[in-house]
Amino acid sequence: DGGVDEGFTLGGTCDSADADNCSDGTNVCETGGLTTRCQETGPVGLWTFDEQTGQPTDRSGHGHDGVLQSGAAWAVVNGRKTVDLDGSNDYVSVAHHSELAPANGASVELWVKIDAYPPASWGYAGLISKGDNPRNYSLYLMSSGKLHFSTAGQTSHCGSVSTGTVPLNTWTHIVATNEGPYNQTHRYYINGSAAGVAALGGES
Repeated sequence: DGGVDEGFTLGGTCDSADADNCSDGTNVCETGGLTTRCQETGPVGLWTFDEQTGQPTDRSGHGHDGVLQSGAAWAVVNGRKTVDLDGSNDYVSVAHHSELAPANGASVELWVKIDAYPPASWGYAGLISKGDNPRNYSLYLMSSGKLHFSTAGQTSHCGSVSTGTVPLNTWTHIVATNEGPYNQTHRYYINGSAAGVAALGGES
């Protein structure tokens, strides 16, 4: 039911199975695993980039506000308020919080308007990432126009590539999900249509 029947530190090691489950059947605490928290009330981070002044605000209510970095600037593109990134070193940073590094799967989604794919010499360019300390997930755009999703496994990271490609010069909705952490499955969606699925098992 999403409740917790005992106190624990989020992300800590479980010494025994918890008696309570999230509504989807996932144990709050599994033997040999890590404690997790049911996330059934919306996203833990939501950045609409429509402020057009100051710094990006987290609209989820969790307080994970962002900071424009390295020349990232407010813009209006085809009537949509957004942040303009040069594809080289511009980005928006958000401070680490355990909520942004889920232990039992994650979903990320974003609207992007891509002017050009990254050059082959780069291989890929980052779209959104929970970076190091700890690294948890990263979603990249490859030079082929496909997406690459990398997520934390038991001891290393699992990666996959979408079958669909992101179109150029138009606003596009992208979703990448991970069902994990121990038997990971990545799913991709581009503009609401399935764009690939990869069952990775424990590691890849």
